[in-house]
Amino acid sequence: MDKSSPSSLPTWGSFLEQSSYLSDPEAAGACPCHARAARCRTMLADMARQSRTTLVHLSELTGQALRVDWQGKAAQAYRAQVRAMDALCQDQRIQAGRTLNLIDQESQP
Repeated sequence: MDKSSPSSLPTWGSFLEQSSYLSDPEAAGACPCHARAARCRTMLADMARQSRTTLVHLSELTGQALRVDWQGKAAQAYRAQVRAMDALCQDQRIQAGRTLNLIDQESQP
């Protein structure tokens, strides 16, 4: 910190004097960002796969729920709600698949 500066914040000069991973290609291998990005990508892929698996199970449960032998207006309302939930789950499953595709594309050289 520059003691002549009235502010307690560091001056731009000291920030600009720091070495950069971008200006030194040899130091790029030591950049912690690459490892952190890889861990985040793996975690996101795992979460997307788990979400997609859960949504597939929900879709299977929807099929079972729609096969319940039940008649009347309440049954019709119930089935309409189940179908609406299933449509939402299908949309989310598609989105999870797209997310996984993007992650796979990013991780390929």
